[in-house]
Amino acid sequence: MPIGQAKFGLLGGVADVLDLDNVNLIYSYDIAGTETSVDFLSTDISPDTYENSFFVFNYVGTSIGQAYLDFSTDNCSSFTSNNYSYQSSRGTSASGTPTGDTSSTATYFEKLTYANTGDVAGIINISNMNALETTRIQSISTAETGSNYSSIFYGGYVNSSNSEQYNSFRFGLASGTFDSGNLSVYSYVES
Repeated sequence: MPIGQAKFGLLGGVADVLDLDNVNLIYSYDIAGTETSVDFLSTDISPDTYENSFFVFNYVGTSIGQAYLDFSTDNCSSFTSNNYSYQSSRGTSASGTPTGDTSSTATYFEKLTYANTGDVAGIINISNMNALETTRIQSISTAETGSNYSSIFYGGYVNSSNSEQYNSFRFGLASGTFDSGNLSVYSYVES
């Protein structure tokens, strides 16, 4: 089975638009436990070569807070002060009423996942990361705790002033720690 079909099945009809046979693994990180965040540096993700990528996360945590994403121009020594704007829609199997979050002044992409205990998985498409353009993300994530499950659809952007070129990012939890799992970055190379 091609890697694109194995890893990106949750995107559904995207396979009709993209040639997923040309999705290449750039970097993979196995979570050893107790981390609260993981930095993806320019030496890991080659942003000069890959401005557009897919970040895939699959992890388990205990009393974990919602995941966040923060971009940097200096290999995660500091993070952008540009405003992050996003909108999300989330719902759980325990409630028939979905809720949402919107911000145009956030200091990072927040609330990418539900805060819960259990298994969490998702995919984030990162566009224009190392370009003097607006950097955009689109995300789908799911979480499962016992018989309850939840999902979030999320979209946002940063650097609308076109003033920075990001070379790295941090993926972390608002609270708690990762117990185990894998975080991977893939690129799409046009054929």
